[in-house]
Amino acid sequence: GGSFTLGSKATAGSSNATLNLTGGTLTSNVDIVAGAGTTNSTITLNGGTLDMTNHNIGGATVVDNLNLRSGTLKNVAQINNGAAITKTTAGTLTIAGSNGWTGDTNINQGTLLLADLVNMANSDVTVAADATLDIAGSSVGTVATGALLFETDSILAADLVLTGSPTQRLDRINLSGNLDITAGALLDLNVTGSDTLVSGTKLALMDYEGFAWNDGIFLGYSNNSIHTIGGNDWWLRYDDTRDSIS
Repeated sequence: GGSFTLGSKATAGSSNATLNLTGGTLTSNVDIVAGAGTTNSTITLNGGTLDMTNHNIGGATVVDNLNLRSGTLKNVAQINNGAAITKTTAGTLTIAGSNGWTGDTNINQGTLLLADLVNMANSDVTVAADATLDIAGSSVGTVATGALLFETDSILAADLVLTGSPTQRLDRINLSGNLDITAGALLDLNVTGSDTLVSGTKLALMDYEGFAWNDGIFLGYSNNSIHTIGGNDWWLRYDDTRDSIS
């Protein structure tokens, strides 16, 4: 029970309460909430790890300023009752574990890295110009988001492994919403190896089955086009997202 309370002001005037994490790991076994009264509350993650162990950030009284700059945020149940969150500054913020927040996730600057098997399927994600959504993680795997919107000059980064016999060769996002790609969005594939794969091999980068695609494409990768990647010729189709052989 209980909570981690950021300040409280019961008398006249106001107070400021700040949690500033720049290194190490803070594991919270309770909700982190804003205090009562006239309190200006701030959480800044700029390095280190904040593990909420499936508890909430904010509650009936929201945390006023949530600065997500770099480091790792993991296992968050909800954020400010479903308010949107924004990744800012040029650093890399890693999202790890299972996360249930329902507000939008906006990547305005820098890189948002989705770690292996991360689940944030309840949050719709927008990637702004010059910002990056990186799904590479430490190994090739599958992550989950809500809807995805890539704006012009935004970047999707993923790994493609063309050596050995891995259980999965291409990073994948399972979407629980629509896929929207704005003209000029970029795809950055990190290719390892150049083994010749079995003819007919299909790899899915994004699975939006049951939802819609806006017919947008990543720059240089038109629908139904052929590209030589890692010594293999690939037929790119945005409207066929399920694997057969991988």
